[in-house]
Amino acid sequence: MKLIDHLFNFIEDRSIGARHQREAQQYADFIGQDLQYVEDRLHQLRLEWSTDEALKAQAALLAAGGLVLAMMGRKRWLALPVLAGGLYLQNKTRPWNFAYPGLRRMGYRTRSEIEAERELLEHKRYLILNSPSEGTTQKIEGDPSPRTHF
Repeated sequence: MKLIDHLFNFIEDRSIGARHQREAQQYADFIGQDLQYVEDRLHQLRLEWSTDEALKAQAALLAAGGLVLAMMGRKRWLALPVLAGGLYLQNKTRPWNFAYPGLRRMGYRTRSEIEAERELLEHKRYLILNSPSEGTTQKIEGDPSPRTHF
């Protein structure tokens, strides 16, 4: 096994993906037959940032910040836009990026995880709308929804 593979296995915490999947399933089970909560969660998912979107935003922030600081007189800050460009290029050319584990620990999910939860909720909405007891709702006590990023 290559050194980079060992490093990847060390850095990437595989339990993070399982935790996100478990949270999505718990939320879907929690909302029960309440159509409004399903609709609200689907809206939250449309606004949630994936790891790729967060990485793009961070690269843009690094580039802009480096340019502003370089214009203030310190040319060494031009290294930040170069770093941001390299980060973004690595994101587009490789399936893994060194920033992903940190983003995942901060609560960001991959696009496929977000889409999996969305499909689960779409199915739940279909079942609610096509159930014979369409107007029954359950009382909701607390909201265990996963963290969302705007």
